[in-house]
Amino acid sequence: MILKINGEIRNFLEIDSLTIARLLELIDREHKWIAVAVDNEVIPRNRFGTFPLLDGQAVEILTPMQGG
Repeated sequence: MILKINGEIRNFLEIDSLTIARLLELIDREHKWIAVAVDNEVIPRNRFGTFPLLDGQAVEILTPMQGG
């Protein structure tokens, strides 16, 4: 499976099916304080474990930033 994650092409050769939650585990990102958009659609956190990712999709992982 090939995904575009935050603009970078990532290849998950050994994986046939993937959810957002599993993707976050694979790339070592905790999902407590993030938002995820797939093909420009924000996915609610309660769907991370069941939302299927498809080959070729664009995934944006957003984290809050403090600023001033």
